[in-house]
Amino acid sequence: MTVCIILNNKKYGVAIADSRAVYDDNRLGDVANKLTILKTKNYGGAVVGAGDAQLVFSLLQKAKSVKSGSYEKLLKILRNYLFDVLENLRLQLLEADKKLNENTASILDNLEPINSEDLEQIYNSECLIAAYDFKRQRILKHRIYPELYIPDTTFESVIGSGKDAAELELLRLIPGVPISRLNLEEITFFAMCAYVRATQNVGVGGAPKVALIQEQGVSKLNKQKCITLANLVAAYSAEVVGRDYAEEQLKNIMKNIPNYASLGSKLNLNENTLRSLLIPLGSWISYNNNQRYKK
Repeated sequence: MTVCIILNNKKYGVAIADSRAVYDDNRLGDVANKLTILKTKNYGGAVVGAGDAQLVFSLLQKAKSVKSGSYEKLLKILRNYLFDVLENLRLQLLEADKKLNENTASILDNLEPINSEDLEQIYNSECLIAAYDFKRQRILKHRIYPELYIPDTTFESVIGSGKDAAELELLRLIPGVPISRLNLEEITFFAMCAYVRATQNVGVGGAPKVALIQEQGVSKLNKQKCITLANLVAAYSAEVVGRDYAEEQLKNIMKNIPNYASLGSKLNLNENTLRSLLIPLGSWISYNNNQRYKK
């Protein structure tokens, strides 16, 4: 259960992924890595993935291991990797099924039926990639599948179980916005708004991972900045602070000129809590309602 978001125009892009992992449908932890950055002499970008945790992690590691070649070469490598993984799984399932049907399975084979939901999650895993291509001098974005990769020319691309909530938030925010003129901070604001709203879905949450893509290459925001931005935008989404204030503070944080003490005071948080403890959107909404109707 995941949300991964990439918003971009030709010059600037932002990739966000949540960090929540669900175990056995009963336990969860905010330890998953669903985003990796890519730095080569030909492009700088990010890959995000949703679906089967092991498949996503191995795909991100594969992408990170590619240190040379063109962006198109990377797309082919990742497509082929997905195809090989799923083809090997298909062959293993056929062999296991054959042995079980023929009663030739040995105790050493340790054959166990794969849960149909697990299998469905593996086959429904998704991957998004966006990178600034230094030769083309623009950001390119693709969706990668086992047999093909497809260009994605939209501003907003979202995958995972939090997709519906994120897309509804973007539908509320971006109509009429001149996408081509947005700068990096403005795109980050929209992306973080979509992320925060998606955390209301079951299984989505944790401190976000954030990658910034631009002509200079790609960079990753540190964890404290990610948590601070998520708290700020959640406070805006809960109507604790106004949009102008939220956008101004986000810009200051990203330009490394923040006033954490002032922001913390505005949000009724001490500076350490603001920067280290991610407060869920639902808690901000409850706080605002309590303040509004306090007698």
